Amino acid sequence: PWEQVGAISTTRGHHWIVEDNTVRQVNGVGIDVGIQLHQWPQPPLAGFHIVRRNTVTDCGICGICGLGPGDSREFGLLIEDNVLLRNAFHDTERLYETAGIKTHNNVHCLIRRNLILDTWHGAGIWMDWDNRNSRCCQNIIVNAQTIHGGIFVEASYVPNLIDQNFIWG
Repeated sequence: PWEQVGAISTTRGHHWIVEDNTVRQVNGVGIDVGIQLHQWPQPPLAGFHIVRRNTVTDCGICGICGLGPGDSREFGLLIEDNVLLRNAFHDTERLYETAGIKTHNNVHCLIRRNLILDTWHGAGIWMDWDNRNSRCCQNIIVNAQTIHGGIFVEASYVPNLIDQNFIWG
């Protein structure tokens, strides 16, 4: 799953609005909003997407994912009001790319008001690596079957805010 190419993909683009879609029964990733494979040349601008009011269900690896540009460059995602059900059904959690929502290098990102239910082999929300000035709030996560937790913020050494979330099971 490293390339993180989704059924809907912003394909290293910027300033997309991905809104009011239904994505179901995808073997890999439902929606990807990142630069995909990090070994490719860096685009001059990537991210700054709005991902809103989508329903993403039964995806094998991840519901919504994105690899930010890194090097402390702004990613600027807004991921809000999505419903994610029964994602990460492949038992590949030890590949470390599975979750309901998994984003990397979050710089000035907001993940809020998402409903994430029954994530089988991954965290509900996983904010991976070098997150800066990002916020994860008002999400509801139920039954994330994972070694990482309902919300997992990894390897981040500067302030981020995780607040007002509800995690059960």
